[in-house]
Amino acid sequence: MNDWLQNQIKSFENLQGKTVKRWVGIEMALRETDDGIPEFRHNAVRYFQMSRLDVELASEPTARFVTSQGKDVFGLIRYDDLSDVIVHDAEDWGSFLCPRVVHELPGGKIEVVKVSVESNVISEVRFRIGEDEVRFFRSLREARTPRAR
Repeated sequence: MNDWLQNQIKSFENLQGKTVKRWVGIEMALRETDDGIPEFRHNAVRYFQMSRLDVELASEPTARFVTSQGKDVFGLIRYDDLSDVIVHDAEDWGSFLCPRVVHELPGGKIEVVKVSVESNVISEVRFRIGEDEVRFFRSLREARTPRAR
């Protein structure tokens, strides 16, 4: 395991003990209808498909999660230097990508962080916040994109 990957793992693990105020992200539609209308929900899919997810913390800078492609595999990375996501007033503004506050995810203290590595990339990150487990996966093309449950 190289130093860069070890630093990425540590950057996720360092969120343990921090308090989440809110989650903001860019949700990707699951598919488009035959009419070209993006669909963000389907009863068979229990996850959100996010291209990016920002964790606004109580007394720390915002942590930003994205997918990254290295050679032939996708993984999760923290990339905190990105600018803020601009959230639009309308929930569905007609695009395949929808910036929004992710109200479905819990706020509170991150009590446990677990990071999984496969093929030399971060494949999954799990947070326990109170009674809830929040899971982030790598790309849908390979496994599952950073979709938060």
